[in-house]
Amino acid sequence: MTSRHPSHRHWAKVNSVVKKARVKSSPRPNEVLYLLYKRCPNVLRWLHTMLRSAWNNLKISDQWMTAEGVYIPKEKNSNEINKFRPISLLNVEGKIFFSVMTSRRTKYLCTERGSSRSFGLS
Repeated sequence: MTSRHPSHRHWAKVNSVVKKARVKSSPRPNEVLYLLYKRCPNVLRWLHTMLRSAWNNLKISDQWMTAEGVYIPKEKNSNEINKFRPISLLNVEGKIFFSVMTSRRTKYLCTERGSSRSFGLS
């Protein structure tokens, strides 16, 4: 039987996000890889505690919201700025936190609120 306690549901979602993450995802700025959390369950449990604390205290680590901008060449021998595309690299911990948060909000909007309101579209 699956527990309905919020921490168990939250743990299941965190675990799911980490399992689905691409191992080759570029880590930045703290250089921590998804692989650490995939292979070290105790470290993932520690992260889960930190994520729950952030959620419960409504305080998100500044490091989780910090991105590093990188330019990726569109073509092999790009030498002009318009031949590059910018991307933002985020810490893995922030990606996990915001993925869980987005999932929870989407579920809430699509089930509880969506059943009684049409979001102003009617």
